[in-house]
Amino acid sequence: MHTLSLKSEYEDMVISQAEEALPVANENDAMQIFTYKEIATATKNFSEDCILGSDECGRVYKGELQEVNEIVAIKQLQRNGNQGENEFFGDVVKLSFLHHPNLVKLLGYCSEEDQISLVYEYIPFGSLQNHLFGIFVK
Repeated sequence: MHTLSLKSEYEDMVISQAEEALPVANENDAMQIFTYKEIATATKNFSEDCILGSDECGRVYKGELQEVNEIVAIKQLQRNGNQGENEFFGDVVKLSFLHHPNLVKLLGYCSEEDQISLVYEYIPFGSLQNHLFGIFVK
């Protein structure tokens, strides 16, 4: 029972630290905060036709940001306890500071309407896994 309490306190600390770091990431790296409406519009209301892939954490959609006419990949995280929030804030903080030609760039995020999503640049011809195993999609 004591272990669960420590885990919960640790998760709260991770979320708190990540939330504090987000404004710094926004100022330095021009991280964009998207509205739920923008994310839903980009993915055609999270249409099955837009799904690029999925895992235990959520789904990845191909979307188009209407205002800037840009194709993006949107990772919609499932809200199942603190695990999704921890991954969300961890990804935002870490990826906002990482820049390399071989890494997919994190463009921004959405955290509203009980919705948490990460918006990445879109890389055509499938995922790294698809390329490694010779499976090509969308």
